[in-house]
Amino acid sequence: MKICFLTDTVFMHGGVARVLTTIANELSKEHDIDIICTKTNIPKNYDFYNLNQKTVNVIYKSMDYSFSQKVKRKIIEKINDNTGMLDKKKFMKFHANSLYTPKIQNDFIKFINEQNYDIVVGCHAYFTLFLGLIASNLNAKTIGWQHNMFNAYFTVKGRYAFNKKHMFKYALDNLNG
Repeated sequence: MKICFLTDTVFMHGGVARVLTTIANELSKEHDIDIICTKTNIPKNYDFYNLNQKTVNVIYKSMDYSFSQKVKRKIIEKINDNTGMLDKKKFMKFHANSLYTPKIQNDFIKFINEQNYDIVVGCHAYFTLFLGLIASNLNAKTIGWQHNMFNAYFTVKGRYAFNKKHMFKYALDNLNG
């Protein structure tokens, strides 16, 4: 089976990175494992968490935002953090496209489908959300993997999925598991 994990990085300190490397190493004993890291400016250091370089393939694939897209995204998120007004069904597509531009969504859909994965796992809130938004266009089964509790995701202003409960539910409903 060909399994892909989608995350920001496995080469920095953090619980997600540590757990992911352990699981990837174990799964790589019987399966083909890729980890797509979106933070491409962090040097690969397989020794950091003893990631098996021979059996786990790390792919760097950036979410390329232009400067103006980054600014627009920050402004929209600040407005939503303070008002919650975009966490409504009628604003879902607009909000999703401000978080992950259609170009980024399409680039990842194309790339993931070209790899012929059987399963793609979005690690943590941002990547579970992203994977749920593109899941219907992927040829693989999709899984969201959370590493925190409900309150941390939805009740702490400015963190994770604050004021994104409805979008998050929409995304999770699109995943296979």
